[in-house]
Amino acid sequence: MADLRTGLRVDRYRLHSLEPDGHPPTWRVEHLPLGSWHRLEIHVNESALERSKALEAWRRLATLHHSRLARVLDILDIDGHVGVVTEAIEGPSLGRLLDNARPTAHAAALIARGLAEGLVWAHDHGLVHGALTSKHVLLSPAPGGHIPVLVGFVGAGHPSDDLRALADLLEALAPSLDTEAAEALARAGRLARSPDTCAQDVLRALDAGLPGSGELLAPGAIIGNYRVDGLLGQGGTADVYRVEHVKLDSWHALKVPRVGLERGLAEGKVLSRLVHPHIVGVTDLVQVGERPGLVMELVDGQTLRERMARGPMRPDEVDSIAEMVLRGVAHAHRAGWIHRDLKPENVLLCSQPSGVVAKVADFGVAKWVGAARAHTRTGDLIGTPGYMAPEQIRDARSADERSDVFSLGCLLFELVTGRAAFPGDNALEVLAAVAHGSPPSLHGITPSRIRRALKAALHPDRSQRPTDAGALLALWRTPLGGGRQHGPTRSPTRWLASAVAAIGVAAPLVADAPEGVPLASEWSPMEPLPESVASPVPPQPTQTQIRARRARVPLPEPEPEPFGRVTVLGDLVEAHLSNGAERVAPGVVPPGPWTLEASFGGEPAMPVLSFDVTADREHVVRCEASLRVCR
Repeated sequence: MADLRTGLRVDRYRLHSLEPDGHPPTWRVEHLPLGSWHRLEIHVNESALERSKALEAWRRLATLHHSRLARVLDILDIDGHVGVVTEAIEGPSLGRLLDNARPTAHAAALIARGLAEGLVWAHDHGLVHGALTSKHVLLSPAPGGHIPVLVGFVGAGHPSDDLRALADLLEALAPSLDTEAAEALARAGRLARSPDTCAQDVLRALDAGLPGSGELLAPGAIIGNYRVDGLLGQGGTADVYRVEHVKLDSWHALKVPRVGLERGLAEGKVLSRLVHPHIVGVTDLVQVGERPGLVMELVDGQTLRERMARGPMRPDEVDSIAEMVLRGVAHAHRAGWIHRDLKPENVLLCSQPSGVVAKVADFGVAKWVGAARAHTRTGDLIGTPGYMAPEQIRDARSADERSDVFSLGCLLFELVTGRAAFPGDNALEVLAAVAHGSPPSLHGITPSRIRRALKAALHPDRSQRPTDAGALLALWRTPLGGGRQHGPTRSPTRWLASAVAAIGVAAPLVADAPEGVPLASEWSPMEPLPESVASPVPPQPTQTQIRARRARVPLPEPEPEPFGRVTVLGDLVEAHLSNGAERVAPGVVPPGPWTLEASFGGEPAMPVLSFDVTADREHVVRCEASLRVCR
């Protein structure tokens, strides 16, 4: 050990400087092939048993991703001793900070809570520090405070040993706090010394007694592989941050739920499966204390609500945004998911070379049609007043795809007209208007296909609405009398009669038009038909006949999605598709030339294969990690 000196090469690393208060001895080292900086802890174990326990702890740390634990990147043999390479932490130890200055009250609260969060995560994964002191807490600087990171794990002892050490550290931090907060730390410290306490109990006590519970993500904070740049927005249940991947220099959005932790995880699982150009995708999951953090694609733009507040939109812009929203929700419905909170705030707009792109976001209260149990209980109100279907107001558990269709009707009505479908001075008035009122007037809305689609979507009886967003998309697209022919003898007027019967709108059924009388595209099923067309209509059919006709003649099927699908198989650390204008995860992508960028481990993602994607076709790429090739 005495031979170690600055400039010496150890395996793939060059020793740079020895940390003055590192325990065990710790060097700042440079990874020579990559030019990156790391920490090298040199552990001298007295017995084979201690060495075995430490190796097990370090292997666990290599698989854990938590901002309060220094991740193990490599293990070296240095003259019979174990060298543990971890990520570099640019900051002093807690011991040095306490020796030289008193941290601010805000910083002390962040450190105290961060220490407890780190131990909760470690203990929950069967990992014990075993030697925790103020020297084993490194402080990553951030505006307004420090982010604590635990280092020097030896994996020995019992979790209660870590908690007693935590109590000592909380006692050392208490003088920096005001009386009330210091008392909260003292209570948490006493709890930590109790033999029946777990780290989770201590963290709850700190959250209950310290100010600013959960406000740990200051700019500069490191969460896994991401650095927080700033707050993008706050909602009723979550905070969303702009973050940068520290190794790839790519930008993302990090959504951290403040309540409903189980739903936060559920949302990540939903979005990881819903890969579509018009749905905001999840790319990673990180741990933020006890809370799951969803790393999502960053939609650099505005919400549909913000765009609507700026003033009227062109008809073609309205039509384009509406169709993209419907496509995204239709994809979710085909996969068996119901959104349950569709509204303008949950549609994000971004500018791309092809124009404005709309993406559906916030599946935090989504429901899977085949779920064995629901997160909601009888009496829960899930959704937003003014966009919830009547049946959803009565019982959120009964919501299905047709409930989303009603929400889409409210959203699209507001997009088209600039006013709410169900206005009211307060939430109770709005809910009452939806539950007991009549659909809004559609007078003056053109073209007639949009009027027809809104009429169907906003029907108070869900049995009379389109079955899902795909069916609503077909109505939105297809002009009256211009539907695709489903048989050689089917006339436009018979298609209209079938469509009206199928969607259940209150309109007369139309028989074949007299010869020479055209079916005008601007006529709406809401309005009486001219005498020349209406006269041949037979007596009004019974409800039984309407149901039978609806069963025989379905809504026009939506046209196939003009996208292809790319499936990547193999043992890859990272895989993205790039076409020069955008970089997306494998899945549903527009047709055209794409390049697969992949990382097999240890290196940045590099281009490995270029190919053309064809609409309505799946392209399967198989990658072999051992050969570093994809075919």
